[in-house]
Amino acid sequence: MGLLLLMGDSGFNVRSELFGAGEVGTWYDPSDFSTMWQDAAGNTPVTASGDPVGLILDKSQSGPSMGSNQITNGGFGADSDWTKGTGWSIGSGVATKSAGSASVLSQAQTMTAGRYYIVTYTITRSAGTITPQFAGGSTVSGTARSSSGTFTDIMTAVSGNNTVQFSADAAFAGTVDDVSVKVLSAGNHAYQVTSGQRPALQTSSGLWYLSFDGSDDSLVTNSVDFSGTDEMTVIAGVRKLSDTTQIIAELGTSFSSNTGSFYFVAGADPSNGYSSASRGTQVSSLLQVTASLVNQPDSSVLSTTHDISSDLTTLRRNAVAAADATGEKGSGNFGNYQLFIGRRNQATLPLNGHIYQLIIRGKTTPTGKLLEAERFVRRKTGVSF
Repeated sequence: MGLLLLMGDSGFNVRSELFGAGEVGTWYDPSDFSTMWQDAAGNTPVTASGDPVGLILDKSQSGPSMGSNQITNGGFGADSDWTKGTGWSIGSGVATKSAGSASVLSQAQTMTAGRYYIVTYTITRSAGTITPQFAGGSTVSGTARSSSGTFTDIMTAVSGNNTVQFSADAAFAGTVDDVSVKVLSAGNHAYQVTSGQRPALQTSSGLWYLSFDGSDDSLVTNSVDFSGTDEMTVIAGVRKLSDTTQIIAELGTSFSSNTGSFYFVAGADPSNGYSSASRGTQVSSLLQVTASLVNQPDSSVLSTTHDISSDLTTLRRNAVAAADATGEKGSGNFGNYQLFIGRRNQATLPLNGHIYQLIIRGKTTPTGKLLEAERFVRRKTGVSF
């Protein structure tokens, strides 16, 4: 545990074989403890079965890691290191703002464009709203806060960001404390900021998986930019424990409303098996491909490929192909959307089951290489074919 497990028994190297040419995508591996934390802020590592998973790092791009807190004097133990706008003061271990003028509390910090940062902080307020931001050149904003509490924002820096700041409106009266900013390694990391909606790491027969409760568990990424491709491969090791319609993974908030999107579903859509669909600018009744009837409980290695320009979606279950879907998908590439895992838009169609591996690659995959990847995933999932 804690080692980066890049290769399976077959010697298949996921990163070099599927992402070695710079393909955009994700790879989530619950058997690798070094990639998971119990909270979205990355403060408490996952160490045992039963721990909640609030953050799982993407292994597709590089060795996953998290940096140390780059904020100086985040606990405000001295009146230093921060630039105080109108109404701000530092003392008694907090930064305090009085109502009267909109202003910022800031600290110079150079960020790397395109990288994820985990920003945590504590707000105590009596009035008004305050927002964490990366500023300089352009501004990236976290969630506007109008209540007291300890919060986490996952923010992606853009070019020119060189300041961490808290932007308070004129009405804000309150304090900021315990500020932390940590950079994540490159990748499309998945997280859940709401503690009660985190899947749990579990193990059975030596296999490790994320367990989703069929109610409100889910993970989400920041936007993943697939706008440079009209091709997609999704490979998953999954166990379903219900035959209701359940989201394994979906690009965008809703396949029906987002052009350049896909979904991957377990359960009754339209039968108790598995199905997938993708689209460009057009939705057709023939876009969806469905595996044969498979009732719960069921463990499977699933792979689906999508090609918008060729109007093709394929689906394989345990290396056996279903009939292709060839309905008109319209035109264009996939979009720059968030990826939702285990629930549509973190709101509906919850997954009641397990995810052992999830690999998403912005490229179709030749059959031989796809079979090798499926064999890698089957060893993590405990199925035979």
